[in-house]
Amino acid sequence: MKNITVFAICILALLPANANSAPPRLLSDGSAASVDVDADRLATAAAVVKRAVQRDELRGAVVLVARRGKIVLHEAYGWRDAESKHPMQKDSLFRMASNSKAVTAAGVLLLVQDGTLKLDDPVYKHIPEFDTDKGRLITIRQMLTHTSGMRIKSLFLSPLMKPSDDNPTAPNLLQEVGRFGSIGAEVPPGTSYSYNNAAYNTLAGIIEKYTGSYKQFLSDRIYERLGMTDSCNHESDADRERMSTVFRRQDDGKWQVRWKPDDAPDFPFPRGSGGMVSTARDYAVFCQMMLNGGLYDGKRILKSEYVDAAVNPQTEFIPAAANYGLGWKTNADDNTFSHSGSDGTWVWVDPQREIIGMVLTQTQRSTNPRKVFRELVNRACLDFKSTPDAETKTAARSKLPPEGFYKDLFMSSGVKLTNRTTLHAADSLGLTYEYYSGTNKARQNDLIVGTEDDANGVLLYPDGAPRFRMIYVNGGAATSHGKSITKAGRINLRTFNSNGGAYCGSCAGSFLSGRNVDNTTPRRLGYLHIFPFNTLNTGLKKVRLDHHIPSDSPLLTYRSFGDDSVIEHIYHNNGNWLKTGEGDHVASTEVLATYINPDHKTDGGTAIWAYRKNDHTGRVVNIGSHPEGIASGEPLALTEACFLYTLDGVGAPSVKSELQPGQTRHMKASSADGTPEFAAIGDGQYHHFTFNVEPGVTDVQIEVHSDSRADLNIYLHPKSPAFRSNSRVKNTSPGASKQLRHNLKPGRWYVSVECATRVDAVEDLDSGFYRYTDRRHLLNGVPYSISTTARKSANAPTESLPPDHSS
Repeated sequence: MKNITVFAICILALLPANANSAPPRLLSDGSAASVDVDADRLATAAAVVKRAVQRDELRGAVVLVARRGKIVLHEAYGWRDAESKHPMQKDSLFRMASNSKAVTAAGVLLLVQDGTLKLDDPVYKHIPEFDTDKGRLITIRQMLTHTSGMRIKSLFLSPLMKPSDDNPTAPNLLQEVGRFGSIGAEVPPGTSYSYNNAAYNTLAGIIEKYTGSYKQFLSDRIYERLGMTDSCNHESDADRERMSTVFRRQDDGKWQVRWKPDDAPDFPFPRGSGGMVSTARDYAVFCQMMLNGGLYDGKRILKSEYVDAAVNPQTEFIPAAANYGLGWKTNADDNTFSHSGSDGTWVWVDPQREIIGMVLTQTQRSTNPRKVFRELVNRACLDFKSTPDAETKTAARSKLPPEGFYKDLFMSSGVKLTNRTTLHAADSLGLTYEYYSGTNKARQNDLIVGTEDDANGVLLYPDGAPRFRMIYVNGGAATSHGKSITKAGRINLRTFNSNGGAYCGSCAGSFLSGRNVDNTTPRRLGYLHIFPFNTLNTGLKKVRLDHHIPSDSPLLTYRSFGDDSVIEHIYHNNGNWLKTGEGDHVASTEVLATYINPDHKTDGGTAIWAYRKNDHTGRVVNIGSHPEGIASGEPLALTEACFLYTLDGVGAPSVKSELQPGQTRHMKASSADGTPEFAAIGDGQYHHFTFNVEPGVTDVQIEVHSDSRADLNIYLHPKSPAFRSNSRVKNTSPGASKQLRHNLKPGRWYVSVECATRVDAVEDLDSGFYRYTDRRHLLNGVPYSISTTARKSANAPTESLPPDHSS
């Protein structure tokens, strides 16, 4: 069977941490409606996770959702161990990795509560080995907030101590953390934030010193009192029969086993930075206690003031700790606190919505829908709107898409390219855009080449027309990127351009569009060849070059660059160029900018250029340097001008056919059929047709019929393709089947069908692409039929056209 990775998601909702006057919540099963949760929207959230398992992004998943203490969703998907065919169960055990830090911090706070130590105690007071020049100023609070100044990368120093006559119990936790003291802080403590596992292991050592056992102390004071019977702090104490295999995604997309339940623990002793083993439900109880202000089931675990300290930034004491509390990452924008773990676990707590959310995976280096899941769960809360944080982050992507396209721009980043997640010029221009910037080659190819749900890939509609106005490809390794998207992906990019989609590339993206490099005769197989000439390699690495905009450059139509039209100091790293006024490319290439580089072969050479084969293909704009990385000033203006000129080079809309009166045209072919003139229509797409109105025949009826769940609109316009914006005769009533009847003047008319229904999608800010959440059937196109009838009639309304539109 298909391998599928371990993933558990748990969402629970509880009392706000600051609302201590309300009764504490206890977890119990309940209905979605009882806690103002929309069951259908919640099912959509769960489906995103289930789909990630089915697509092998994850090998298994447990989802658990509750609100205000009521568990409203609890399901398991996929495998706990695919090789042995052990299915994932709702009570499967997970290595919690860095989600252990919140529990370690709670253990420290218990000792503070007991009077054993203080948060601002120097660490050396409790671990004498830190009484060194570099260790003496480090405090417990600084270790809790990752502001200790320690820069030790490993969990423990390697190799671990060996047993000896002097140390017969070596290696052990307390001795190992003592070794950190001689290294101490590499920057002044309290001045900067740097995530540090060694600090949390030191905190576990402090707990061990005063209690005799770090793991037993947590068990006695937290787990047993909360009824967390499935939780412990070392793999050796866990039920191996219920533990999940840990997988790591390799660059080729295949899975590598990183840890199996019958493997030895990572270390022979527990650690504070990780090592906890738990279930979704157990960890939810811990979070419930935190939301209850330290109470659960009538038991006081922590005082409320220590809970507040844990889940809020510690800037009052340490300005550098703006986004971290004590064991929790904090977010001032939406007042949530959260944490993730290296094995794929993730927990968030939303006091306002009274939600606890958990994404418990055993998956490393894989795309993960956890943030999308969180957003969809938030949307399911009927008494709340989207979080301000989510609204802020997605504001630049929320503009209306252009007519006839899914979005303005697709940024092909990802494997072998710069993993850029923000495109400043697109944001400043208000363009809608999408991208992939992950490391999973298989997922990248899913987007470019297509899947069963989206056979055309993200770039193309079912008929091969571009879904985006433009592709942008930025820096990296051009040949490697071309190979990583495979031959099928390169074909899709070429089809995109030949069918009217524009292309802009900088540095590697500029190379990728071309034929080859320098004087090489054969076409390079990994390139796109949409710019049909070789480009030249500058050989200049990590330099700053000035660029000049010629007086006849079309870029000056969009932006001005001072009296000299010079943009200074643009970053350049082994980019490309063309000779100006010399070569086969000259007759068909526009020079948009040139290099200013005295005493070098590139001086006066073409730095930015444009090419377009004909009016039906998209324009190609190539940039040899990297202005796109700058968010302001003339470099930003230069990138904006390049984008605008590229976008103005989108190919003219194609016409499917001329409709004949009395004949029905069936538009139902898929992309695999190879008949784009009969293809189904994609979401947000327009199909354009023409028909003639003969003299004496003025009553025209157009009928569109479809059984699909979509809104198909009809538009009419004389002499040019019809769109919503230019049509004066239209039918935009709800539904897929409709008629449009009108008296039209004799002559040629355009009729267009628009699929106004869009696939529901949520931007995955972690993974770098949009995840489709509903109406995925639209991706492969909506089948429909269209027909016209014409007759003499005085009963239909007459279209009165202005003089310049008359036929």
